[in-house]
Amino acid sequence: MLQVPVLWPSVVIGIVCAGISLGGMFIGACIGRVEAIRRWSGIAGGLALLAIGILILVEHGAI
Repeated sequence: MLQVPVLWPSVVIGIVCAGISLGGMFIGACIGRVEAIRRWSGIAGGLALLAIGILILVEHGAI
């Protein structure tokens, strides 16, 4: 294993993840104000999760 201290890489990873999460929250809030997008976002999200689930089942040979 690398002889590297764990503190600074973990701090950088945490800051980057927090920044990306905050950016996603702000973008989602802006997009959520558009009525046409808000109506279909739930359906699109559900279909995306369904597709991911099917892909996982296919990869593992369950289907």
